[in-house]
Amino acid sequence: MDLVIESSVQKVHQMNSVPQHLFKTFAAVICLHSSAHCTEAFAPSTEPHELTSYTVQPGDTLASLIGDLQLPEDSAQALHQLKTINPSHSITALRPGHALKVPQSWLRQDSSPLRVSQMTCTGTLLPELSDGRVLAPDQWLAEGSTIKVPIGCKVGLLLQDGSRLYLPSGAVVRLDVLRQQVLHKAPLVQIRLLQGRLGLDIYKQRPARSRIEVQTPKATTGVRGTQFRVGLSPQQQDTLIEVLEGKVQAHGNSDQQATTIDKLEGLVISAEGQSHEPEKLLPAPQLSHNSQTQGWVFLPVTHASAYAIEKLANANTSVEETPHITPSPYVLPPVNPTSAAELYRAASITPSGLKGPSATYAMCGQPACNIPFDLSEAQGHIKRFELKHIQGQTSQTMLSTQISGTMASMIAAGLKPGHYQWSIEYNSSSSSAQPSQAIRTQGDFILSSPRTVASQ
Repeated sequence: MDLVIESSVQKVHQMNSVPQHLFKTFAAVICLHSSAHCTEAFAPSTEPHELTSYTVQPGDTLASLIGDLQLPEDSAQALHQLKTINPSHSITALRPGHALKVPQSWLRQDSSPLRVSQMTCTGTLLPELSDGRVLAPDQWLAEGSTIKVPIGCKVGLLLQDGSRLYLPSGAVVRLDVLRQQVLHKAPLVQIRLLQGRLGLDIYKQRPARSRIEVQTPKATTGVRGTQFRVGLSPQQQDTLIEVLEGKVQAHGNSDQQATTIDKLEGLVISAEGQSHEPEKLLPAPQLSHNSQTQGWVFLPVTHASAYAIEKLANANTSVEETPHITPSPYVLPPVNPTSAAELYRAASITPSGLKGPSATYAMCGQPACNIPFDLSEAQGHIKRFELKHIQGQTSQTMLSTQISGTMASMIAAGLKPGHYQWSIEYNSSSSSAQPSQAIRTQGDFILSSPRTVASQ
């Protein structure tokens, strides 16, 4: 699905500890919804003649339909209007598959808070809200909340449809809109990035009428069923958009037309609102073992101006910490001689500052290694863990097990070098407004030993 950015003029209110230069006009918007243009507002339409379509589902009744709408005060007149605009369908005997027309001004929007699913800090400072309250795991956040992530911390947020928002250290975001359009069960989300970077992994089965916006001072990016990152360069305050899956279109304040950003492409929008030409994101550097020094080194990538290297505590660490940025291939110290694996995440950076897709590497000093996994996000929930060994186009299931809700971590022991893919499934906590949701996270890593370096 293509998305189009339309111009938008909005102001941000001043917030403590955020630099004044961030509070500029927001110039461009990429919206997430089913139509080709970003003309729809988050607020329900008040135009009485604007209609939307709803396909009747099995089990729907007139009572349930009315319960999902916000009818005018005169309900009898509203039902008469509903019959008038649907002359070929019986309102009192709904049939699955029938397309009913409903005034857009009747669409109800309910609050849909998100949950703090992950929080890790290495220092004494903790993430906090704008009112000074300290953030806590499993805390529910409503729209209007502002989150400030200090250096040394990282935060993962879980939307109620299963989409994920990742906040590395230094990020400051405001949750402007967190709602669900009840009739179509479509999330409506608007996030404002005030400082730093964020990542989004959008649930791929979202309803077509879902909408997401992530605003920065000069652009907003969002896409359906996609992974992408948005950041602000610290010095120039350029907007950096990196698309890992899917396709978006961006339109800066000074652009004459929209620019398409494809999968594995990035776009820089200058502080003046001018979009540069899209450029290809660079692949992650590969890992090599030096038999003489018994150390490991990331091999150089053509056209890369720098590399982002991050040491990980677990193979499934999802939220990026502020990584070590090095202008040359990074040499790792020799790993300890035990079977306990050391893990790193690496990515290449273009001269314009765009970071490519990351790769996760594990290595140990023995022929077989032990790989740690963090299960704290699903703590309190029964979860299913699966680990597969990928060999070309085929895969072999190494582990598939159900894990109790009390386990916050686990170790996959005795793994030999190769390419592995993992997945964790569980039912999320539910808020008072929404039922629980099936959640699935997945990823992969390359495991190596001094005797064998797995091919990419």
